Amino acid sequence: MIKKINELNEELSTKEILMYFEEKYQTPHIVTTKTIKRWIDELQIEHITSPPPKRNADIKYKKDDVLKIEHAKRKNLLQRRDKYLDEKWKEKKAEEQFEVFVEYQNHLMENGYDEMTHADSIRYAYEKEAKEIIFKEKVEMCFEHLFPNIEFDDKELENKLFIRDENPYHPDGIEADEYIKKKFYKK
Repeated sequence: MIKKINELNEELSTKEILMYFEEKYQTPHIVTTKTIKRWIDELQIEHITSPPPKRNADIKYKKDDVLKIEHAKRKNLLQRRDKYLDEKWKEKKAEEQFEVFVEYQNHLMENGYDEMTHADSIRYAYEKEAKEIIFKEKVEMCFEHLFPNIEFDDKELENKLFIRDENPYHPDGIEADEYIKKKFYKK
């Protein structure tokens, strides 16, 4: 078993290697036992169990070989961890936005929300908001003649505002919000 994050036994099973990676990189599910087995085969690492066991779970590998695997696959492990953490962050943000959305919908229902009126005016509202954002951006840029090559994508910004507000709890809504915050509508 694993003693501490960098303190391994001299002999490790595939399951112990998996637990080591999960503990060290602080993310469950970044690799599987099949992934580890594939890496072992790829790096041509031999097991040290003698005689060969009948069960795969009883196969052991040397500590140095495990560290060799980690060294060779460190970049892959970090990329998987970052992707996993990024997905968790998006899910958390989506849940937060969904709660706000539900609260807003409840508020509308309590105050006599008329769906047809809302649907008729929705495009105008986003068009107006897009123009306001772009106007503020132009003011920030001071004088337009100092930035003759800067253009703005009005339609794309309108679409992103629509997606952000209509699907705030969906990953597309989160991405639209990032698009707006990072000002990707500037060309």
